Amino acid sequence: MAFTICTWLCADAPGEESIYKQMRGKSSAQTFQAVYWRNIYLFYLSSRKVNHTAAHILFTNSLPPVVDGFDMQRALEALEVQVVQVPFDYKTPTGYYEAWRNQFYEFSILDHIARHYPLSDQWLLLDSDCVFTRSVENLPAIAERHNGILTYTLVEPPGTSIHGLTQPQMQTLYAELLQKPVPTLPTYHAGEFYFSDGNWAKRFSDDFALLWPILLERHAQNKSRLTEEAHVLSYLYYKYGVSDVGTANPVIKRLWTQPFIFRNVEPADTDYAIWHLPHEKRYGLKTIFGKVIKRPLTYWLQLPDAAFMNMLKYHLTVPTISPFIYATRLLPIQAARVVYYGLQSALQTVRGSLKLAGN
Repeated sequence: MAFTICTWLCADAPGEESIYKQMRGKSSAQTFQAVYWRNIYLFYLSSRKVNHTAAHILFTNSLPPVVDGFDMQRALEALEVQVVQVPFDYKTPTGYYEAWRNQFYEFSILDHIARHYPLSDQWLLLDSDCVFTRSVENLPAIAERHNGILTYTLVEPPGTSIHGLTQPQMQTLYAELLQKPVPTLPTYHAGEFYFSDGNWAKRFSDDFALLWPILLERHAQNKSRLTEEAHVLSYLYYKYGVSDVGTANPVIKRLWTQPFIFRNVEPADTDYAIWHLPHEKRYGLKTIFGKVIKRPLTYWLQLPDAAFMNMLKYHLTVPTISPFIYATRLLPIQAARVVYYGLQSALQTVRGSLKLAGN
């Protein structure tokens, strides 16, 4: 029974772009996708430092490129990461949801896992903007106490719209899909964390293959639908009676690290084995990647864990943000605001002048 740690990258092709929050630019552009490749390398480097026996696989529909002069293919091979090509079978049509058109790629991955690996194998699938601070090789043993599956649960007020659906709307939609009453509000399970064995992967991938045309038909009829992979997983967990919710919550946390928009970082967050850092894709993770590629891999693998952890804490601003990092992130936004309002003022002046001239 193997335990494999994975992440994924489903690259958008020209003409199939989508919106990805915390990101800027065209999602089919190499510069856009390079952000994720930097994350991927740090994901596996941090995992290799603390997870010594787990296998590592990257699932992608793309080829590892050269990023900042760094050959990603060779670098991943040096980390003993197997790159597995998986086609994307579930592309949402235009207008299905405003963002993240590639999110159902996760079900192409689960289908691949179910068809090509022993069903007893254990799988951890995470978003690429995660880093490891300590080993998670105890997850298979923890999952044995929870019917072979672990979930990361987010708690929001029932009326909160989570990617297009509130919990009461989820309740109604589940009842329509299952064709039976759903007596209680469903739980929303976040999609950045997935852990199960191959049996669950097969069950979910088979189920999604049947669910997919139903979702497309509901979209065509302008009916409510499961908008992204976390909603689908939440629905499937409910359908199969996965009642042990939040079993992965002691292991992972989604850390919002914006210094002036929203920050939920607390001192105890350094104890989580997995940090999910959506805001750091273009900031701290990019900075660390720039440092990492300047030294040989052996340097980082032999660096004491405490020193590596201190680097993560400083640049990813967990649990505190230094005045220097705060200033470097704040000043560009303030400068952009000055330019924006300056242009607005100039346009108003020009319009006023044209109006006077017309009179």
